[in-house]
Amino acid sequence: MLLKWIFNLFKVLNSNKNPGEIAAGFSFGLMLVLIPGGNLLWAVLLVLGFFTRLNLMTAFVFLGLGKIIVPLIDPLLDSFGFYILTLNQLRHVFTKLYSIPLVPFTAFNNTVVMGGFVSGVILALPMWFLFRSFVVFYRLKIRDNLKKTKFVRHITKLPLAGKISGMVKTYRKVTGKG
Repeated sequence: MLLKWIFNLFKVLNSNKNPGEIAAGFSFGLMLVLIPGGNLLWAVLLVLGFFTRLNLMTAFVFLGLGKIIVPLIDPLLDSFGFYILTLNQLRHVFTKLYSIPLVPFTAFNNTVVMGGFVSGVILALPMWFLFRSFVVFYRLKIRDNLKKTKFVRHITKLPLAGKISGMVKTYRKVTGKG
């Protein structure tokens, strides 16, 4: 499964997609990774992702890969969320939010959820710039050199790779996207 996600990531990086959309997918995936699932906040953010210009494949690949790593930083998210939730300046805001119907189902009063959400909001824009720069750098400097390696040449000679390549060419010809 992990190998499939990595292949999908390279497929998106090599596609003719806008680097900004791919970077937005990475940033969105990062935000979803940092927020524990199973609450209304995570579900609402996921649904909002379907209505924005971002590469969902990249978001889901990053979400899958990130869920492996995020348990290592949960204690940091917990501490950060506890700090935010115990700020005296925000106590009245959180009390008002909790009295609004459906808002308690977002689990904003959970320290890990609050820490993950605020961390995701803070990191979204810098990570977008970082990921966009990486996509542009990869396409300009790495992609062509990677295609020349023996490993990639051997992979592309496999019959399955040839069939997939043929299907992609046919799809591009039919849709006029290539």
